[in-house]
Amino acid sequence: GKLKDYNGAIADFNQALKLDPSNAFIWNNFGKFKQKKGDFSGAIAAYSKAIKSDEKNFLFYYNRGVARFKMKNFNAALSDLKESIKRKPGFFRSWYLASIIGILRNNLDKAQKRYRTAQKLSNFSLQPFNDIKSKWSNNSSSSKSKGKKIKKLQKAL
Repeated sequence: GKLKDYNGAIADFNQALKLDPSNAFIWNNFGKFKQKKGDFSGAIAAYSKAIKSDEKNFLFYYNRGVARFKMKNFNAALSDLKESIKRKPGFFRSWYLASIIGILRNNLDKAQKRYRTAQKLSNFSLQPFNDIKSKWSNNSSSSKSKGKKIKKLQKAL
């Protein structure tokens, strides 16, 4: 069953970490596994250990930023996304999520600049900023519908 698969996966990660406790990629994958299971605190802890083992990897910061976003800890998420961008300025997903946080915090100038950067870096067409802004804006959404929008974005991330 699913519980057995979950427990087996945990056992596998624990065994791998016993063999190589400072392996950043194992910690990152453990974080992705925890995040997929909805354990965002566990994911953040695992991503933090990945970062401690390899501070140069942009993806570890991005992943932790996504987990923090999902917990609605937007300040910490934005901090991680900025660290991700410092390490890999061409990673459009960091710019995109940072723009969403800007909209949620009603910092529209920065949000629009970040969104424009995401559009330039993206290999596919993103919606116009005003469409994204109206979708995420504090003025246009009840907190209930905003919660649904965050859940929809979480699935996409």
